[in-house]
Amino acid sequence: MTNIKSQTDIANRHDFQNSYTTEFDNNQTAATIITPTSGTYISVKGIYINTEGNSGYIRVYFGTSTDSVFTIYAGATPASGYIPVTIDGALNEPLKVTSTVGNGSNYFLLVNYREV
Repeated sequence: MTNIKSQTDIANRHDFQNSYTTEFDNNQTAATIITPTSGTYISVKGIYINTEGNSGYIRVYFGTSTDSVFTIYAGATPASGYIPVTIDGALNEPLKVTSTVGNGSNYFLLVNYREV
């Protein structure tokens, strides 16, 4: 019975402290978007990507392990949407973005996260 969590514990697991937002108008290659404070890790709680591009992809991932948080394929699926998640990076691991939607194809990125 020690693994049973209260409703409050479950709800608090999805809370975030910080929001990162930016808009790019050109391709990015392994661009660091969030670096945790030394001795902490990033816990992504939600992500939103919107693009006007109609080909290519936008991928947000942890920089050291290369574990994906979210990838959106422009033109193949609806090119926007908020995804609630709980994905933890490793200690001191930055969050990065790589995109191939083309220069001039703007995209907006929002990441809700906690440093733990």
